[in-house]
Amino acid sequence: MAGNVPGKLKSNADPLRIAQDCDRPNNVFAGMIDEVRLWNRALSENDIDKYKDQDVEGALAVTPSGKLSTTWGYLKQVPLF
Repeated sequence: MAGNVPGKLKSNADPLRIAQDCDRPNNVFAGMIDEVRLWNRALSENDIDKYKDQDVEGALAVTPSGKLSTTWGYLKQVPLF
């Protein structure tokens, strides 16, 4: 993990891209992504080890139950008719 320095991140105007190379926009990940987690800082190797095996609720400071994204994800799975 050379060059990976944990700590505060600098903000910028770049768009957030998940599974896409910012320098090569046509080079996209061809698969499924199960979970995405974002932090407001770079993670150390110890942080990654701590969070990698936790489920979503174990890794969050708040419970996702009743939150907009959780409710919307549930509603998208429920048949309308």
